Amino acid sequence: MKPMLSSWLFLLAAVPVIAADAPPDRMTRIENGLRPAFTIEGDTPWTLEERMQHYEVPAVSIAVIHDFKVVAYRVYGLADRETGETATADTLFQAGSVSKPVAAFGALKMVETGDLTLDGNVNDTLKSWKLPDNQFTKEAKVTLTHLLAHRGGLTVHGFPGYAVGEDVPTTIQVLDGSGPANTPPVRVDKVPGEGYRYSGGGYTIAQLMMVDAAGKPFPALMGELVLRPVGMERSTFLNPLPPKLLKHAAAGYLPDHSAVEGKRHTYPEMAAAGLWTTAEDLARFAIEVQLALRGDSDVLDRATAEKLVEPVTGHYGRGFQLHRRERAPYFGHGGWDAGFCASLIAHRTAGYGAVVMINSNHPQLAVEIIRGIGEEYGWAGYAPYPKLEVPQAALDLYPGRYRYNMETAFTIERRGDRLFMQYAGGDAVEMHNVGEGRYLRRERLFPIMFTVENSVATFHFINLSGSHQSHQQMADDERAPREILVAEGYEKALPVYRKLFEESPDDPAISERWLIGQGLDMAEGKLYEPAIGLLRIATEFYPDSANTWDSVGYVYRQMGQLDRALQSYRKALEFAPELPSAVKAAVELEAERRSGPGTPAVESSSVDGEKSAKTITIRAWIDGSDVVKVRGSTLWYEHLNHAMPGAWVGDVDYSGNEPTVVNGVDWVPQWDGKTSKAYTAAGGLLPAESAVTVTAVAVSARGRVVVLEQPSEKNDYTLSLLLDDDTQNGANWYEVQLRW
Repeated sequence: MKPMLSSWLFLLAAVPVIAADAPPDRMTRIENGLRPAFTIEGDTPWTLEERMQHYEVPAVSIAVIHDFKVVAYRVYGLADRETGETATADTLFQAGSVSKPVAAFGALKMVETGDLTLDGNVNDTLKSWKLPDNQFTKEAKVTLTHLLAHRGGLTVHGFPGYAVGEDVPTTIQVLDGSGPANTPPVRVDKVPGEGYRYSGGGYTIAQLMMVDAAGKPFPALMGELVLRPVGMERSTFLNPLPPKLLKHAAAGYLPDHSAVEGKRHTYPEMAAAGLWTTAEDLARFAIEVQLALRGDSDVLDRATAEKLVEPVTGHYGRGFQLHRRERAPYFGHGGWDAGFCASLIAHRTAGYGAVVMINSNHPQLAVEIIRGIGEEYGWAGYAPYPKLEVPQAALDLYPGRYRYNMETAFTIERRGDRLFMQYAGGDAVEMHNVGEGRYLRRERLFPIMFTVENSVATFHFINLSGSHQSHQQMADDERAPREILVAEGYEKALPVYRKLFEESPDDPAISERWLIGQGLDMAEGKLYEPAIGLLRIATEFYPDSANTWDSVGYVYRQMGQLDRALQSYRKALEFAPELPSAVKAAVELEAERRSGPGTPAVESSSVDGEKSAKTITIRAWIDGSDVVKVRGSTLWYEHLNHAMPGAWVGDVDYSGNEPTVVNGVDWVPQWDGKTSKAYTAAGGLLPAESAVTVTAVAVSARGRVVVLEQPSEKNDYTLSLLLDDDTQNGANWYEVQLRW
């Protein structure tokens, strides 16, 4: 059972305020002053406690930068929810993509020393591997600047990492999508330099360039170039963590609040996502960049630091994301690894900023904390906006339907003296007038402006770089495909989408990623019919995509259409047999089909005149030739081929695996020297006359199902692993719950 959040939230780590500039009352005001992305005068703020409870975030680490110093470093909550371990100043969090600017700092340091060049062909530096040339690289070669600024035309946006126990690929295997790599090959599929496209794959190439040029492992190299010189004493790029650091690592929690399997993932793509650190260490890094930008760093030259924050493509430099708030220049980066999020922001010249790290995939909390810090310290662009009326001209001219892209549209609607914006299939959100012709929506960073010509309004998003993304009003008889889908359903919309796909197959608005994302967004808003309709359309255009079928299964399951959900998950597994979400869902749905969801415990014999029901969970290592049998009050293992003592769970010689665990208690093996062994524990399992049913079944990493066979007259129950071959490589830990 999870601990109650309110019982542990404000167990502060023993971290002192580091400078008098941040007295405790300032941090208290921040803890009680969390805000959405923008606030209006008179708004009531949130407390850190209530927002951690709202998002179910176990731990938060906060560092505040003021006058080029870390003036406060605080840690709240639990490093590990399951064990109850409190987060401390030494607790390590995964930085996710905040690893990228740290790696870029190291790469530019190597440019300073002449070991790398910014604008040469990356293949001139790479020794152990080469980026394959193709028709796109004939026009332009990929450079280090392209890699660091996401302009290389490279594939692979990000990386999921590798769960505990999974094989971890080498850097070259990641780049080739070979061996145990769980992502496709990193390749050029657009002309380098022609446009921005975020690519963690590009940073992995940069990682290999640095290693090949220096002849040193990446973690050691980054320690020399960045971590030690900057004073990041608690930070490392080692993946996986060695035992002495692992004991300080927080456990991660996913968007659905469940724990990351094995607590945390390993990222061999270290430059892109592999940094383990603290908020204080990342704040020291940000300060070093700030100092370098004014020529006061002993680590990095000013001219080199300028390259980190020099716009290469609008809102991205060579490592940092760049944006302005009320014309004030900031640099920073966000990060997301499985179970972890991080956010770093720093003013380019004024010497202030903040870092927030959390062991949960709920980045909005970091935004709210940073907003509170910005208001407390008076950062440029963070003051609350005045509450202004919407001008009459805006109420008259702005309402209408606007095309967002080829697939969907949004509506501006007048409600009395207020304006609301609503995407097709979404919720209406109020647009607040904040002056100078700008409008903002709660929890959105992009301001909105309008221009009017001949009494027709054009809608403009103002991007972080200051550029405009414009959207034209639509004619009354013009409808976007999504509008048809929402209003009239899948059958009416399908031919419209088909025509769009035939005419513009490469348009981003008809891409697999867009369609899946939009479908899942609508499902989150419980708009299930248009959601499933859009995802079904995605399966027509991308029929071999496991992710598309997996998403269809997810929404059908949310709708309660379990047979359709199972069919969709099975379809996903045809294309990706090891897709974890599909494997897990398919097994759970198979179990529900066998026993029905929420199967009640079977009534057992009376004990002292009262009926009793019990549940027991068995966790064991099974391979393709093993079965587990429950005989009366004893749990047995049997090997079907031959006696092999070294292969039994609990034996020290078998790769250090844990003993079998039943209800959290280690069971003692009693090996008979033949083909079976029993495990017993105080209290035993269950009385011989009890009936047993399965309420959940388990699955291996390869998707092999463990099932409970029907009991015999002798009360002999068998848990067996179903394989489609005899290779035994489905061996894994299984958890099976028995109720009686």
